[in-house]
Amino acid sequence: MPFVLRLSSFFLAFFASIAVANDVNAGFNAYMAAQVMVDRASHSWEWGTAAEALLELYNPELSVFGPEPFPGGKIPNADPSTFALRYARRHINRYSQILVSDTAVGDPASLGVSAILLGQSENVYLGASKRQAEYLLNSAPRWSNGAISHRSEEAELWIDSMAMSFPFLAYQAVQDDDASLMAETVRQCGLYRDVLQPSGTLNWRHIVGPMSPDHGLWSTGNGWAGYGMVRVLHTLQKWPRTSDSYVVAFGYLEFSDDLRRERFCAG
Repeated sequence: MPFVLRLSSFFLAFFASIAVANDVNAGFNAYMAAQVMVDRASHSWEWGTAAEALLELYNPELSVFGPEPFPGGKIPNADPSTFALRYARRHINRYSQILVSDTAVGDPASLGVSAILLGQSENVYLGASKRQAEYLLNSAPRWSNGAISHRSEEAELWIDSMAMSFPFLAYQAVQDDDASLMAETVRQCGLYRDVLQPSGTLNWRHIVGPMSPDHGLWSTGNGWAGYGMVRVLHTLQKWPRTSDSYVVAFGYLEFSDDLRRERFCAG
């Protein structure tokens, strides 16, 4: 087994003693699943999703699902030696325009939350996350309604962006103390719904666009949408600058309710 995988196995075993899964019956062995995830991840979206999963599993208090994820209205000062951040660090390009070289617009952004948390102790990661956000907002192709493309070649909307791009942009809004960016993040979620959700159904299509159209109502894809929306919603609700009145004003509850009715979101 390569050294880096042996090291990952060691940390997975070490941190298991304090993981939230000790108190929650997931119906499967979360630690074994985490080990497989770390061992097999090989693409930017997998690294970012794995890093977020490790954070929520081993350090849930640092995630937006914690009781106070923004102490004093700010990003928490996370210990960079936490397993999730140690894992994410080795996949983040600190000096390029995007966090990982990729033809997908949204996938590298999945590492953005990790970059911001690392940036609380190393400013170079804040610069990296800021460039990633600026690329999404200012350089990526746009759909005709203004939705940020998931692909760089031409405008195409993938449901994946709901989990990859928008939770990161919401977190970047907290880092920058930028309520306008938070509002734009919520607007982007709505623009995606307008395109991907067929009339008469609560489910969303996988991909709409000229390169890889897939109008299938994937359960995995709708899982991406639900996971992304609930992370944005928790960010909205727990950041002092966006109170419950802001959540309602942004219209976010309307389409997160769609997901609750379809049982894509838990609790």
